[in-house]
Order: sequence, then structure tokens, then C-alpha cells
Amino acid sequence: MLEKISQKQAVITATLNELGVSYNIAIPVRDILTKGQIECIRGAIFVGIKNKTIAFNKVFDDAKLKVYISSMVSNHFRKALELNGVNKYTPKEFNTNLSKNKHSIDVTLLPNDLKEAIVG
Repeated sequence: MLEKISQKQAVITATLNELGVSYNIAIPVRDILTKGQIECIRGAIFVGIKNKTIAFNKVFDDAKLKVYISSMVSNHFRKALELNGVNKYTPKEFNTNLSKNKHSIDVTLLPNDLKEAIVG
């Protein structure tokens, strides 16, 4: 029995197969892939999951699997050093104003009953 490859490795392999040997790792694949090439990569991942050659332990119908694959491929384009121009991925900062219960509106402009409901 063949060992399944990881989803990340499957995306890297499918992408490099699509781009060919002339791919320059210093260029993010998002900057050079066409929509058609991305569809081919997603298709290869879909076939690999259906053929059980790519690690996958969820149960999805084909439509949901295609949505999952689309997100997974985009995620690896962003995070995998082999595909993102060798740039370390750093997530965008979360808006801490929301978590500290600060308001983005001027509550002084609200009627008193709404001020009370918002500010307390």
C-alpha cells in the first residue's frame, strides 16, 4: 500500500508540475499562475483525494470537497515557502479595538436609550 502524501506536499507538487522546471522560487506563484492553471491544480488535488493518494479524513460531497480544496490551495499558496516567494507568512493583525470593547462610533451622537444599551 502506498503512503498518502500530505495536502501541503500535494499542492506543492501539483503547482510545480503545472509551472514546470523554469519556475523561480523567489516569485510567489499567485503572481504568475493563470486562473486556468489554478483550476488544473485544484483538479489534480481533487483526483488525488478521490483516489486516496492524498491524506484526507473528512467526508464531503463533491461540491463541498471542491470548496475545501479551493481554500486549501489558496492557504498553501500563501503559507508554503516553496510557493510564496520564500516569504515567511505572518497573519494579519486582529482588530484589538473590538476585543477591548471600544466603540468605533461616536456614542455621544446617539439618543440616550441607545447610549445606555451600548455603553451600559
